[in-house]
Amino acid sequence: MSLEAPGPSLADSQVIDALERRPAITTDHPETILANQWLPDWLTAIGTIKGRLGGGRGWLRLIHLSIIAISLAGCWRLRTDEPAIGEAYVAPATLQLREEIAPRAKLTATLTHGARVEILARRRRFARVRGPDGAAGWTDGRQLLSAEGMAIFRDQSSRASASPPQGSASAAEMVNVHITPYRGAPSFYHLSEGERVKLAARTIMPRIQYVPPDEQSGQLVTAETVRDDWSLVCLKDKRCGWVLTGMLMLDLPDELIQLAEGHRITAFFSIGKSNDAQGKEHPVYLWTTSVAPPEQFQFDAFRVFVWSVARD
Repeated sequence: MSLEAPGPSLADSQVIDALERRPAITTDHPETILANQWLPDWLTAIGTIKGRLGGGRGWLRLIHLSIIAISLAGCWRLRTDEPAIGEAYVAPATLQLREEIAPRAKLTATLTHGARVEILARRRRFARVRGPDGAAGWTDGRQLLSAEGMAIFRDQSSRASASPPQGSASAAEMVNVHITPYRGAPSFYHLSEGERVKLAARTIMPRIQYVPPDEQSGQLVTAETVRDDWSLVCLKDKRCGWVLTGMLMLDLPDELIQLAEGHRITAFFSIGKSNDAQGKEHPVYLWTTSVAPPEQFQFDAFRVFVWSVARD
């Protein structure tokens, strides 16, 4: 017994004729979609055939063909978008895209930290990117992180937020939280005056040009290079970044901080409480300090402070 493919039915022929009579597609607009021209003709053909068939098995067959055709329509989009040459992630809190490489060029989109973008072109230190909503524009390429750089930043936040805090502090004034301990690094958050953070680490870094997390600096660092004191802080949402230590106020009594005598307080903890002569409770603190560069030692001394009843 042999099987033969059935010839086209009346419904099939009318559908094909209707589709062949549809207007030719134009490509003068970058978002022209073949399906958008094809579907109206398809729906017109369906209405015509339904009126002639009036239901029955022919109508069921037409529905079957419709499902197949609509599924294929998703594969027939006319691609005229700019091809991507790479991907990146937005590093600062907000990032503006503009039509041209000029500060006063028309704004095309505003993206937020962590948004994934497609890189369309590069021109010196600038990059043309396409955001998640399809809007494209030019921006400073130094404000973008590679996929590897974003992974390093997120891993830093994950590990720092999961570690026991090394103390707490509040912002002395509005201060930027950077992705790396460099003054020129993108700032993904702005601490408001008095906002409290947890301390995760502290380090001294040479004041050199910003280096992305996935790159190594080739800049010359000498003994005369100015260095900055940085603290790794964790926010309430568990994101962690770097702040200039001088912009923070440690959550320690002023009279206790004065006892540091110029040493860097690298960490402090409340390890209990003691009572004064009137029975009032006072925290017992342990802190670590350092006078050596942090690349040599995390700390070189520690002290415990207990409230003295003799001072009452």
